[in-house]
Amino acid sequence: MSGVTPTREFNDQIVRVVKQVLRAERGADGGAGTTNDRRRSMHYAIANEDIDNAANRLTDPTTGEVELLSRNSSGDLELSGVTHTVTNRWEDVSIDEDAMVVITRINGEWVPTGGGGERHQGVLLTNLAAASDAVSNPSEGTVHIMEANAAGTLVHTNRCVDVVHRFEFIAIEAGTLVRVEYVGNEWGIYSADCDNTEIPTTGCT
Repeated sequence: MSGVTPTREFNDQIVRVVKQVLRAERGADGGAGTTNDRRRSMHYAIANEDIDNAANRLTDPTTGEVELLSRNSSGDLELSGVTHTVTNRWEDVSIDEDAMVVITRINGEWVPTGGGGERHQGVLLTNLAAASDAVSNPSEGTVHIMEANAAGTLVHTNRCVDVVHRFEFIAIEAGTLVRVEYVGNEWGIYSADCDNTEIPTTGCT
């Protein structure tokens, strides 16, 4: 397996869940008659085994064990010893053992909502020099995320991500169309269209 391979539907679910959690934290879901069941907790976790994609999202999901991560006194994440069984209903998403994921509880089951392997495309807003050392001294920049609209044309979103560039053999100019991937707790560039550096770079928040 190749880790998490999210689709647009998968990423849309991440956005919906995060918005719901933020509303709950701000009290938007509070008030008379509100129960704790309506509030969805989200956790970082590590997969303790390979979790295959679902054969059928409605009738034949897969399950697997994950261990929650907690924050220690130094502010770092560490394994907590608390495990949950997650239900994977995504037909085109599989999760490798040891991959970090985000899980949330929906409709009585723990489900994965995101993790290592998330990919996007966008425009590089800053020049990236080749890394002087891939491990200890990468270069850093910002990518403005783009998505395809209904007509199949790439359009800007209002999202930017900070990227780490660890390749020692290539520098990338601002304005280049790149693809980024979240792996190893950081966003990195995994491909770049170095012949195209004239894509407009409108603002983002």
